[in-house]
Amino acid sequence: KEGLYNLFLCCLVKVYDHISAENNDTHFLITVQDNGNGFPDTVLETVKQPLIPESLETHGLGLLIVRQIIAAHQGQVSFENLEKGGSLVRVELPFA
Repeated sequence: KEGLYNLFLCCLVKVYDHISAENNDTHFLITVQDNGNGFPDTVLETVKQPLIPESLETHGLGLLIVRQIIAAHQGQVSFENLEKGGSLVRVELPFA
């Protein structure tokens, strides 16, 4: 819950275009798309790295917390920039 709360809180701070949720037999998928400036390249590189305390210096506490909480629930999260501008975040969580 806390990871999803942080993700949606970030959406409220930024201007978002679209939030969707869907599921299949084994997973729940949430996507959030915004029309902002996107993620800096350094942030996109950092969020691909293993979760280590040093990553706090480059992409802040919010994304680190989201990654840790989603990982703790055997889920996955991805961050990307869109060609037309803005960013896309995907969260995939297994059903309990």
